Parts: sequence; structure tokens; C-alpha cells
Amino acid sequence: MNWKNEEGYKNLFNAYYNVLCNYAFKFLQNEMDAEDAVIEVFVHFWTNKNSISIEEGKLKSYLFSSVKNKALGLIRSGKIRDKHKQHYSEVLKSVSIDSSHDEDLFLFREALKRSVRQLPTKSREVYLLRTQNGLTFAEIADELNINRRTAENHMATAVKKLRILVKDTLKLFED
Repeated sequence: MNWKNEEGYKNLFNAYYNVLCNYAFKFLQNEMDAEDAVIEVFVHFWTNKNSISIEEGKLKSYLFSSVKNKALGLIRSGKIRDKHKQHYSEVLKSVSIDSSHDEDLFLFREALKRSVRQLPTKSREVYLLRTQNGLTFAEIADELNINRRTAENHMATAVKKLRILVKDTLKLFED
């Protein structure tokens, strides 16, 4: 992705803005602060595009590291509200040097959330009742007033579609 021209930058921004805001929120625990941190990273990124050199395949890591560093910098500088002091001290202690695995896991979770929202209504209901509520297929059938086998079929449909949707969504985040 050529992010140094206006069109490429817009595509980069559109592909990563929401997921980076969610990532920043993990550290800052405040939506506005998270959005501000991401915007600052993107402004810096565009303003310094001619002096920034990123290795092939490292764009995603660069963005996530930049957002993490911006968020941690805001915490350290005291520009973030005091109400979350305990949380921030825990965050600062737990941040690992190599977080590429965390970034990939975070991207996968975001892709899964997006993909679940795209499932047909009944398949989504069955999937969520099974995975989030831990209900059995018999309990799901009772809850939704459908046959047990129908619940199982909806789950199978959901899993098949999720495999495809998650794979497609993750492609958006490839460098």
C-alpha cells in the first residue's frame, strides 16, 4: 500500500482508524483520549511522510507501536485524567517490548467482531448464544423456539461464514 500519496493515505486511515482507536482505548480507557491519540499519530504520520521509512510488511506494526507509544506517553505525561490512575499503572507495568503477537490477536478479535455483525440474524443469534452465553443447542432451541437440529445448522452456517469473513476482513489489515 502506497500511503505517501493522498489516496493511499485515505485508504490507510479508513482501514486502520477504528481498530487503532479500539487499541488505544485498551490503554487509555477513554474514547475521546483514544481518538485523540490515534488522530495525533495519523497527523504526525502524514506530516512526516517524507522522512518516515518503513520496511516492507512492517506498516501495521509501525501504526500499532506508534499508537501504543502515544497512549503510554499521554499516561506518563499526566495529560490523561487521574480517575484511571490504578489502571494506567497496571498498563505501564504489563506492556511488553514485543507486542506483535498482541497486535495480531487484537486484529483477529476485531475482525471476528466485525464478521459476527455481518452474519444472518438467526445464525448470529445462535452463534452468540453458544459462544458468549455457553448455551447448549437444546437450550438455544428452547430460547429461540426452533428445532435443536435447526440450531445446530445455524451454528454450522455461522462458523463457515465466519471463516470466510474473518479471512477477508484480516486482508484489510495486511501491509
